[in-house]
Amino acid sequence: PTPTEDVRCPTRLWYGELDHRSRPGGDWFVERIEGAALEVRSGETHWATLGAHWSETLAWLAAPTLLT
Repeated sequence: PTPTEDVRCPTRLWYGELDHRSRPGGDWFVERIEGAALEVRSGETHWATLGAHWSETLAWLAAPTLLT
């Protein structure tokens, strides 16, 4: 596996505020991936974050700036 500190691509992390199991991982990743962005969605759980914002997540992944 690639060490987390070696990740050089645009990285955005989405977590729900109420996702107590996975949420601490967001802080860990954003501290180790240079330029990573962390977005914590207020009042949302893990699955609510994925389901309610799926189209936004896919749009970010498909953005032309990520493809160059």
